[in-house]
Amino acid sequence: MRSWPVVTLFRNAMYEALSTTVTPDYWELGPKSAATGAARKFTAIALKPIDMAPEMVLHGPILAKSVSGKAQVEEALKVAHEVQSRSSYTSIIATPDLIIELFDCDSDGYSMEGMWIQKVNGSGQIHDLTVMLRPYPAVTVLRNKAKALFEQRALLGSEFWDLAAS
Repeated sequence: MRSWPVVTLFRNAMYEALSTTVTPDYWELGPKSAATGAARKFTAIALKPIDMAPEMVLHGPILAKSVSGKAQVEEALKVAHEVQSRSSYTSIIATPDLIIELFDCDSDGYSMEGMWIQKVNGSGQIHDLTVMLRPYPAVTVLRNKAKALFEQRALLGSEFWDLAAS
């Protein structure tokens, strides 16, 4: 589900409606996993890098609106990856015009699962990327840390973080 502000509205409404049935520990982050000292085990699954099209569009779960243009998408992904750990891929499904990558990662020590859905144009470039992440509390940690970096670097305006007034 995306965008983050809409998902937050939905989550809050569901919490209110289900709060007498579903206990609060299902709605909030639990404690971080104890550090074992062992690094995340990375899989051997990989694809060769695929260029982004100049008109690339990113639909991300932490944003209120999509990011457009190769340079802006690259910068947005760079900042998100400063907060999110490296990913361990569990599956990659590819056709000539679509690549779906399933992965595990974490944000500030909280585990997340994700999916990248990449659409490939006739020139073999990615022109559309939709990112999906779960669970909501860990995605919120990622969003808040990434938002602070974006604001510090003056990269994305408030329209990317907040719903437009109606």
